[in-house]
Amino acid sequence: MITITINGMYDIEPQHIDFITPEDENGDGTEDFIEAFQYRISLTDEGFDAYDFGYEVVVERSELDSLSYEMILEIIQPT
Repeated sequence: MITITINGMYDIEPQHIDFITPEDENGDGTEDFIEAFQYRISLTDEGFDAYDFGYEVVVERSELDSLSYEMILEIIQPT
């Protein structure tokens, strides 16, 4: 199964993600999801039960490997 690796510690399965909000460097939402500084990943209830960091996690784009970055973009804007 393909997962999104967060901070090198968590491998989040896409079905555990409720939505992803792209943010700029100030933590404000942005429409530019491709060049966003960071992403706020909100989990489903099942995802909350599966991981130990709460209902959401914020990850900077620079911390993502290329596959995780592509998965995030696909979740935000499905092709």
